[in-house]
Amino acid sequence: MINEGDYIRLTIIAESKSPNGTSVFIAKHKNRKFILSKSLFKEDIPMLKQSISCFVDKINCSGHIYLIPISERKLVEKVLLFKLIKQEPVFDSLNQKKFHYYLIHNDELKANYLCYNKIQANELNCKIVGFKKSKPIIEPQEFPAIYKYNTIINVKIKEIKNVDTLGDCYIVEDKEGRIHPISVEKFAHYQLQIDSEIKCQILGADKKHNLKLEPLNPKYEIGKVYQFKTLKLKDTSDDAGNRFKVLILQDDLGKEASIVQLSLNYKIKPRVKARVYRINNGRLYLSLVK
Repeated sequence: MINEGDYIRLTIIAESKSPNGTSVFIAKHKNRKFILSKSLFKEDIPMLKQSISCFVDKINCSGHIYLIPISERKLVEKVLLFKLIKQEPVFDSLNQKKFHYYLIHNDELKANYLCYNKIQANELNCKIVGFKKSKPIIEPQEFPAIYKYNTIINVKIKEIKNVDTLGDCYIVEDKEGRIHPISVEKFAHYQLQIDSEIKCQILGADKKHNLKLEPLNPKYEIGKVYQFKTLKLKDTSDDAGNRFKVLILQDDLGKEASIVQLSLNYKIKPRVKARVYRINNGRLYLSLVK
C-alpha cells in the first residue's frame, strides 16, 4: 500500500492529453498506473520508458494520490527569488482586508501568498516550506509571517455566528486580536464551547481568503493507532482507472473516516486497527495496520 510521505519509483509508459487538453504522462508503479501533469516537471522532463522518483504528497478520501517529482521535493527548505507578477486587495468572509500576491520563480514555479499587510517590493526571497496538491507553499523572508503553515496557535471562541456562504461558524480570536471563522458543522462532534480557549493548526487559507484553522482533535492524534468500528465497504476507482475498495469506519466521536486503496479481494471485518496519518476538517484519514 502507498502511504503519504513515501517515495515511489515510476516508469513513464506514455504521453497523452487530459480531457481539458493539458499534456500528461502515463506512469506505472508496480501494477498501478498514474497520470502526471507534464507541468509538474520544471526541469529534467522525463522521456518515454525513463524511471523517475516521486514523493507522495497527499492521498484524499477517495484514493486520489498527489505526487511531486523528487526534483521539486528537493526545493523544500530552500530560499528562492520570486518575482511579484500581480497583487490585489481581497476581503475574507468576515470582511477583513487582506492582500493576495501572485509570484513566479524562473518563469516556471508559480506560487500564491496571502497576508494582512501590503508588501512594497517587486521581488521576494521566499522559503519553500512545503507543497499542497503539488503546489508550493512559500514564506517571504523579508516579511516574517505571523501565521505560519502547519504551526499551532491558541484562539478563544467568542461567539457562534451565521456567516454568508459558510453557514454557522465559531468566531475565534487569536492573540493578535484578529478574528477567524471555523465551521460549526465540520467540528460539531468536538463539542466546542463559547469562551473556551482551543489550539488550532494552521493549514493555509481557503478560497474565501480565510485562515484555515483546524482545531486539535479532542481524542485522536496523528501517528497513533486506534481501533475503529466498520460501517461499510465500497468499490471505487481513480482517474487512471485503477480499481480498489474503500473501507468506511466510524470513530468514537461519531464521525466517519476511511481507509483507501484496499485490494478488490479485501474481506470486511467488524472492527479494524488503523493509524491516523492526517486530520482535516474534523475527519480522520487512516491507514490499515495489520
